This record gives sequence, structure tokens and C-alpha cells, in this order.
Amino acid sequence: MLMAGVFFLIGSVLNFAAQNLAMLIIGRILLGCGVGFANQAVPLFLSEVAPTRIRGALNLLFQLMCTIGILVANMINYGTDKIKGNYGWRISLGLAGVPALMLTLGSLIVVDTPNSLIARGKLEEGKAILKRIRV
Repeated sequence: MLMAGVFFLIGSVLNFAAQNLAMLIIGRILLGCGVGFANQAVPLFLSEVAPTRIRGALNLLFQLMCTIGILVANMINYGTDKIKGNYGWRISLGLAGVPALMLTLGSLIVVDTPNSLIARGKLEEGKAILKRIRV
């Protein structure tokens, strides 16, 4: 999730500061990679750490938030299109930095999943995390 957030953040900064077409394309590629990584990593993380009784609800909530994010992005695009001058697109693409920053900071706060710790040979740490999240 950290890598997704970093790609997402770098892509939004590049798009906001784009001086030429190559910078804009690279920024869009990084944005796409960040969103793609997040759409793979977040549901997996939620499935591994969520209590079984709410696991499905949390994954559905994730999908709902993605859909709401698309709606908000389209509303921002509509609003920035009305800005006079030729910099509305910069604001629109630069505002992608807000969820990117939230994802990056959030990934620093969450713990590793028990499965990932055990797979890396950290059995005792994995057991401790599992006991903590399953209480």
C-alpha cells in the first residue's frame, strides 16, 4: 500500500507541475500504477485483518468509496473546467494528491498482516499481530 501511495503521490505532483507532454504522460502512468496497486492491495489487506463477521462489508465499503471517489473526481473536473485561464486541468490532476497523501500516511500507520509476517519467517510477530486483531 505504501508503494501504491508513493506512486499515486508522485504521479499527482508530476501532473500538477507538468511542463511538457512527456511529464504529463509519465505522471498519468504513475497515477494509474498507484491506483492499480491500491485496488489490489487494500482489499487483500482488509480481507486478512478484518474480523470474519464484517469482512465482506468492509470490502463492499471499499468498492463504494472507490465509486464515490470517481464521482467526486468527475465533479472536480466539471468545476475546474469553468476556471478561466489554462490551469484548471492542473488543479484537477493535482487534487489527486489528497487521496494519495491519505493512502501514503495510512499505509505507514497500519500493521503488517499476520500472513505476510509468517511468510517472511517472523512467526512470533505474526502470532502476536493475529492475537491483537482477533481479540
